[in-house]
Amino acid sequence: MPLDDVKYKRYKEIKSLLNHSSSGIEYNKVISINILLILFNFEKITYGGIIKQFFKRLDFTSLRNVFQERSTVLTSGSFDDRQDCVDQINLTLKCLGNAGYLSLNNLNSLLNFSPIRAVKLCFFVAYKLRTKLTLKEHLHLASCLCYYSNCYDELEKQFSGMDLSKKKYVAFHSSFGIEALTTQFFRQRGIETFSLSHGLSYINYRKMVPIDIIGGENITAEKVIVWGESSKLDLISNFSFPEDNIKIGGNLKYAEKKVSVKKTFRCCLILLGRAIYDKGNKDILDIAYKLKQSSGIDFKIKLHPSLDREEYEKLANNLNLKLIPSNQTIVMALGSDQFDFAIVNNSNTYYESMYYGLLCFRYEPDENDIFFGLDDRFSDVNSILDKINLYQEMESAMLNQQVTNLLKFALGIGVNNYSKIIDGNE
Repeated sequence: MPLDDVKYKRYKEIKSLLNHSSSGIEYNKVISINILLILFNFEKITYGGIIKQFFKRLDFTSLRNVFQERSTVLTSGSFDDRQDCVDQINLTLKCLGNAGYLSLNNLNSLLNFSPIRAVKLCFFVAYKLRTKLTLKEHLHLASCLCYYSNCYDELEKQFSGMDLSKKKYVAFHSSFGIEALTTQFFRQRGIETFSLSHGLSYINYRKMVPIDIIGGENITAEKVIVWGESSKLDLISNFSFPEDNIKIGGNLKYAEKKVSVKKTFRCCLILLGRAIYDKGNKDILDIAYKLKQSSGIDFKIKLHPSLDREEYEKLANNLNLKLIPSNQTIVMALGSDQFDFAIVNNSNTYYESMYYGLLCFRYEPDENDIFFGLDDRFSDVNSILDKINLYQEMESAMLNQQVTNLLKFALGIGVNNYSKIIDGNE
């Protein structure tokens, strides 16, 4: 089956056409996420929202204050309402000396309108894209360019005359949006810039290129801190990122530990994938139902946040399966000692499961994300039973060593180089 990269190619084309640079800022990198959201039909655009965006900028007073007080500044501009991201931010801050944190999502908006800029950018987008998108989409991208241009002016105003020569800037996600703007802004001023990784974001794909590609394709920071060796190799081979600028920091959630995976296979945690993998998710539940009927294995289901809980609750009830509560995190479920193995659909929770002692099996027919792993893919009831038998018969010490080696390679368990990388002189 050929790789479906039609939307990704359109994204690259549109991003290239909108090569609007001003004051050294590549604004097409800043609005890259908006282009992707349009092409993947994830962006709900309204004319009211477009008008508002033409008229605003962010107030960066708080950011200036953090830079005045701290030598290293860590920001986030996306996903910081998710507990796993909050945990990563807090753990990173604990590793650093004299570091401050600011969520750019919490900055106040200020009124700002430049009619000349707005008109110029509308004509720029219309001329560059012509009929490639709808009128509303054209106006939306023009308003995004105008908004971030206004924000740049405010950054210039707030940081004018400030000595930033000894400062360091760490973006939670430098690949899009406001952090793609602030990262470029601070790079211009000679600040050493870093981007954190919060997943195995630089992988290749088998079937279709998802929106996640932006994580590796659009990095604006000078240096990227990855979890393990596998991400470094992926970032080099898939995105040609300079090897010397990729630093292995480790995953701070996973301290060094003796890994001992269970081999009892009585109760399984099913970790379903994102909404784009809906068909595979439902196929997995059907396989679980058959396994429960034939082998007596019990199953509980953890939904991805993008899935419709009401729909999956009905489906689970029809198959005599149960969902775990929505307020129970993956880590809580994995560490609860009620499960002895797991099934996953396109997610790096594959590795988390093994860290907590659960062998994890990947559903192959729907597999899109290419992860390094064990011989654990399955496609139906018989193939997963074959894999279970394989690992039940394997010598435990050998199996645990294989899992430990994999976790160090992919997750960087037991590695913590953040202070050395950011506070040091690498």
